[in-house]
Amino acid sequence: MSNSQTLIQEIDDTIAVQQRKRAWIVEHAEVIDGLPKATMHGCQIDFDRLKHDEIVRVMMAFKMGRWNKSVNGASEDRVDYVATSDDMTIRCWSGEPPPHCKIVEVDEVVPAQPETTRSVRKLQCA
Repeated sequence: MSNSQTLIQEIDDTIAVQQRKRAWIVEHAEVIDGLPKATMHGCQIDFDRLKHDEIVRVMMAFKMGRWNKSVNGASEDRVDYVATSDDMTIRCWSGEPPPHCKIVEVDEVVPAQPETTRSVRKLQCA
């Protein structure tokens, strides 16, 4: 394949990915339009800094199966929720934790040589 053909193929591949993303959004437009404002990053649709009831609305709207939940890496007490389906990822980024949960700092042993202890933030639910 010539140099120009390789470059054209890269463009065609990018266009194909964009067309798949567009088709997914068109297919789910009614759901997306009924939710808080979203942004797109690659193949990820982000809903940022939602209240917990809004996060539940997003989860119920997309019905994507299992959502992974983790403590946000920032210093504030926020939680990230992520689910992937049909090559699209939905993220509720830096959202409120569930009402019966709080983020706590705990010491965790790292089994290295020599053994060390580190402080980590975890979600603790009642």
